[in-house]
Amino acid sequence: MNWIQQNKSLAGILGFMIVEAIGIGAWFYLSYSNYSAAMEEFSSSSGTVTSLQSAKVFPSDQNVRMVEKLIGDYRDKFTNLRKVLISPTLQQAVKPMTETEFQAKVKERAVAVKKRAEAVSMKLPSSDFALGFEGYASDLPPNAAVAAELNVHLDVMEKLINVFIEKGVSSLDSIKRTTLPGEKGAGKNDQSAPPAPAGIKVPADASAEQVLDRYTITCVFSCDQDPLRNVMNVLSNPASMPHFLAVRLMRVENEKQEGASKDEVKNLLKAVPPTPLDAPKKPGAVAISSDSPASLPPDAVTIMGGEELKVYMEIDYIRFRER
Repeated sequence: MNWIQQNKSLAGILGFMIVEAIGIGAWFYLSYSNYSAAMEEFSSSSGTVTSLQSAKVFPSDQNVRMVEKLIGDYRDKFTNLRKVLISPTLQQAVKPMTETEFQAKVKERAVAVKKRAEAVSMKLPSSDFALGFEGYASDLPPNAAVAAELNVHLDVMEKLINVFIEKGVSSLDSIKRTTLPGEKGAGKNDQSAPPAPAGIKVPADASAEQVLDRYTITCVFSCDQDPLRNVMNVLSNPASMPHFLAVRLMRVENEKQEGASKDEVKNLLKAVPPTPLDAPKKPGAVAISSDSPASLPPDAVTIMGGEELKVYMEIDYIRFRER
């Protein structure tokens, strides 16, 4: 008691801290109680919802009508979506074309693409490059139906290569496309449906309707970072790319995997001509150049960062089926 009287300020602070600690403890206790009650209520509600979802619907007339209405609404929305996707404004229609007309178009488009690539000094895979249709520069398609289908894919390949040319790709090393059914040497184009999610049982005789076809375009090209970014922006922008293209796989490597050695750096530095300020001068003389900085010879060289990127890309061309 004497200590409290002698240290009233300190005793007041200690008393306030004790009262505050008791209040905080009571608040924590009440909060934990509310949390436990809320968790119990959530667990109970979650269990009820799970049991209701897993329970079989009683086949009453009302439930049957409700399910039929839901299925009908879903079918109508799916049909409307399909009509929009296959409309000519979003997907290029297949137009009749003869075998000779397609062959002439391949030759014409190949010449035009070569001229555009040559104008920007872009290298193409070979001198006989024909947008992935090299075989049809000398041979005709099997029939008119295949020629009409190939015509659409020719437009896709031309658009893709033009994007490479316009966005600054320096070299197109290779480009291949998936052959169509009916072409010579056509392989199996895997259009199988993806597996069902875990926990969902699918009847053995149930088969999902195929709503689209995927045709993979594989290409390898060299460019800098900015052209690669511009190419990706075009491929991902429906306003710039009139076809359904999706980059499924991309691998990027630096052309130089290791930095320059000391000898390479020395050789690069030796190739730099001396600036006027580096030139020998008489004792007491001061070298003053009247040239502007832009007109002076270079006094530095790029050792790293000037190399290009080697890009491997797999692009899926997607066509939606009418039925």
